Amino acid sequence: MNTGAANAQVTFRLYTEYFILVATRTLDSMIGSFRPGDHFARYATEIFPEIRASGLEKAVITVESTQPLAAVTLRQHDHPGLVFPAEVNLVTVFPVLTGRAAQ
Repeated sequence: MNTGAANAQVTFRLYTEYFILVATRTLDSMIGSFRPGDHFARYATEIFPEIRASGLEKAVITVESTQPLAAVTLRQHDHPGLVFPAEVNLVTVFPVLTGRAAQ
């Protein structure tokens, strides 16, 4: 959710577990303007079809924004060997970067 006072420019980056950049998407390219109060909800594989296309099983997605965001993620997890719910963390929050993080 855009909790800021202006349109948010949001960038998603997909990295392998070894932090090799796979793909970049902007929210504008997916939905157009992201105005104050707007919500956005998608599965990671909807934002990045490269996840399935390249067979990624572990990845890192960064979210960068020019406005404050409220963000919650439902973890996509399919590991039958883990005990549910104790070992499967389903809902997490994450930091949203203001501008690009240092490399």
